[in-house]
Amino acid sequence: MLKVYNGGQPCYIRPVPLISISETPVRNKAGKFSTQYNITLNGTLIAHGGSPVYKAGGAAGGLSGPGSNFAIDASIPPSESLPSDQLSRAILSKQSDIRALFQDHQKIEICGHDGNVIHTSNPVVESINFEEGTYVDTCRFTVSLVAYNIASGAIPSGS
Repeated sequence: MLKVYNGGQPCYIRPVPLISISETPVRNKAGKFSTQYNITLNGTLIAHGGSPVYKAGGAAGGLSGPGSNFAIDASIPPSESLPSDQLSRAILSKQSDIRALFQDHQKIEICGHDGNVIHTSNPVVESINFEEGTYVDTCRFTVSLVAYNIASGAIPSGS
């Protein structure tokens, strides 16, 4: 599970993206002086469901984040019934929401299935990419982040 904080409020992406973390030591002739963590998120946006939510008919309750389009807890938002002429619009809207959610130095938490925080960091966004496609039902995306510090467990607010 992944939580991305926006304005102090956790935002959840559904379906949960696959997460990979690589560790690269930063060295000079004197030795190692830092570590760079490359965090890659590979996810899928679904036109008619998941989080971010596409609200064709206006605002929905119980959401947060950019445009109030992200789930605020681990529950999965209900699927929406969208007419075929709204599917591409929903995918493009969700792409915009993902771009708005990920900002430099925003707190992210990687959690286990039980909700316990495993890693916390405040990474820098390297890139956000969306695969080419027709954008009718789904759209795969990759978010590449770089952190120079990853804490085990939760970091208190304000850190």
